[in-house]
Amino acid sequence: MSRGLRTLPVVSGIVRTVRAALEVDYRWGTGFCIPAVVALLLAGPAPVRSEPAPQVEVAEQEEQEETGQALPYEPTSNYEPRTIRGWTVLVHKSLLEEHAELGQKVLELIDFQLYQITRVVPKPALEKLQQIPIWVEYADPRHPCACYHVSRSWLRANGFNPEKAGSVEIANSRRFLEWTRDQPWMLLHELAHGYHHQFLGGYDNPEIAATWKAAVDAGLYDEVLHCRGSRRPAYAKNNPQEYFAELSEAWFGVNDFYPFVRAEVMEHDPRGAELLRRLWGQ
Repeated sequence: MSRGLRTLPVVSGIVRTVRAALEVDYRWGTGFCIPAVVALLLAGPAPVRSEPAPQVEVAEQEEQEETGQALPYEPTSNYEPRTIRGWTVLVHKSLLEEHAELGQKVLELIDFQLYQITRVVPKPALEKLQQIPIWVEYADPRHPCACYHVSRSWLRANGFNPEKAGSVEIANSRRFLEWTRDQPWMLLHELAHGYHHQFLGGYDNPEIAATWKAAVDAGLYDEVLHCRGSRRPAYAKNNPQEYFAELSEAWFGVNDFYPFVRAEVMEHDPRGAELLRRLWGQ
């Protein structure tokens, strides 16, 4: 969901704490809406972190049933579709009008990140990634930065456009520009969630789950180096989805947690490296 928290370290710390405590993720959703939980927690004092934390994605319950009347949402007509490097990118019209300067910068960065992806991802997998649309918002206060949406019913029930299901969303353009300084492969992270969900048998993929569990049991991600110089639990430790997305960043580009690049994945987590090699078609 799956990137980076750059300018809201308090929010990032709270959300990651909530996710870890509740073991909330796309597959094992508990019905909690993470932005709502964050809002409640922010009512009280919280320590300010000196370093930014990695991405936070909104937890969604994949098979959540709709109850009651759907909340109103931003219609698709408020977005302008663009084609960038083979992807459909739906840009909120405010980024082309009153926030045009910001919109231009964001679209340039999206183009650059997608260009990088086209250079390194094998063609069969790349063609699948290009089937995953990308939505770009000016600033949606319900999301910190970027996420991948799983559930149409969850979106509808929570006041989001249900057409975003199966898509990546950049929910805050300014933070996307800021946080990608430390996480330059953020779009690949979120697209990797979509690849996992749509093309690898879903988030119940037993091979990814088993490889993640073996790595966690071996303590490989208990305390690793972060790009800002501190040591902390790796974001890949959270669940199989984040494990696959984080290692995919390192495999094709650079991650903000160790292992940072492909050679380090191969040395630190050889079973994970072999998994990536096969699932990405290399």
